[in-house]
Amino acid sequence: MENIEIDAALKLDFFGKEYLFERLDPFAVNITTATSHSIAGLSGRLSLEMKKDFYDIPYLIKFKDVLHISQKSQIKFFLKLPLVTKLFLKSNEKSIEVDRHFEYRRNAWHGQVNRGALCVYADAQIKFDLPFETQDALVPLRILNRGDAAREIKKIVIDPHNLSLYKGDNGLFTNKVYIYVLSLDEFNVEYGTQTTTKAINPHHLIDRKMSVTRTVITRFDRYGIARELGL
Repeated sequence: MENIEIDAALKLDFFGKEYLFERLDPFAVNITTATSHSIAGLSGRLSLEMKKDFYDIPYLIKFKDVLHISQKSQIKFFLKLPLVTKLFLKSNEKSIEVDRHFEYRRNAWHGQVNRGALCVYADAQIKFDLPFETQDALVPLRILNRGDAAREIKKIVIDPHNLSLYKGDNGLFTNKVYIYVLSLDEFNVEYGTQTTTKAINPHHLIDRKMSVTRTVITRFDRYGIARELGL
């Protein structure tokens, strides 16, 4: 967190974009970049703060290889989930979002052609057993097959509106997510209410205040388009 004093200027590099913040008087801040200029009206003690947040749209994540799950079994691992970095100008309880940075910019379509939603697309990065170091979030993910025959899964959809974000001493984590495989292109997604026990001293950054698990059924058709069937 960087403070901006009256009659002072502060320079900040935000992912390669240079910002100059100048406190004009007790009530106004001049914000300048190489291509833009604006004035923000805030009073009191001012500071700059960067926060992590989920993308505003669902995540469509594809595994590098098809995952094979034998009958009545499960696999569990940590899945990297991209986050947005937001830059805020803050004053007491008020704040103004100055900018946001998106590391992932590939998109995919989720849902029916005329009633679907745009998703952020990401190739899956996973690790079994232990969390790994990343600036993004780790999803404690379990993929389960309750059927009597082996099943496969190659891609999933995760809704950020059902995720909470925790900060631990060893990184950022979401609540647990469970994938119940029904067929190659159909599965249930269940969102838990707690994070993994491997998060050290976790505390909430984003709290959805979920008291019960939530379930979404998703099916991919033969064209690779996902349909959300219910809650």
